[in-house]
Amino acid sequence: QGSRARNWGGGVGFISWALTVDSHTGIVVAMEAAPDAGDVPPFQAASSFQGARPGMVFKLGNLGLGYYLDPLQAQRLLLDEVIPKLPESWRRANFREERLRVDEKNGCGLDLGHSEFGFAVEEVEESPGQKLEEGEVIVAIEGRVLAGLSAPQMQASFVKRRVHGARLHVANLAEVTELSQRDPNIVEMFCNVKQHAYYLHKKTGQTAWTIEELQPAPGAASSGSGEASA
Repeated sequence: QGSRARNWGGGVGFISWALTVDSHTGIVVAMEAAPDAGDVPPFQAASSFQGARPGMVFKLGNLGLGYYLDPLQAQRLLLDEVIPKLPESWRRANFREERLRVDEKNGCGLDLGHSEFGFAVEEVEESPGQKLEEGEVIVAIEGRVLAGLSAPQMQASFVKRRVHGARLHVANLAEVTELSQRDPNIVEMFCNVKQHAYYLHKKTGQTAWTIEELQPAPGAASSGSGEASA
């Protein structure tokens, strides 16, 4: 965990796809695109199909014939290629997709550190202005899952795919850490009556409003005092 990477592959910029995944079903229930000026253009004119372009679909749309950004590709990549390969304990974390912008002059402007979950973002410089934050983790790049790789493997996988427009899948490091440490028998549920999330221990059948209530102190026996009425 002491390995760090500095400014790999040039600058990075983004078109962000914020994907909201239902914690019970794992299905994407919301998606929002937020392109910024200077990012990969949302439309690229073309008089004919010129081959597949990552993250884009060729069609006749409101801007004419050409390639349009396709949020469905982001959803398919996340659901089909990334999430199934992640450890089950934290694959239902909240993920989002970002786009790399390779800037030969300014570099990435990122300090990345090796972690069991992927490349942890340790510092983001002002230029070129990444939409990543300290405390986040890059779990995959272009469908290649970084989680679980050694530091040399992770670096090699990242460098190999560090092209302009490469897709990154990002999560909150604290969230995935907490989920990875959670008892796999404890699952989050939802109470329709009280409109509130609660937790169920699949082995004991106990329910509680907080995870902590289902995780007794070392040496202590479980009690039903924290049970939620759901």
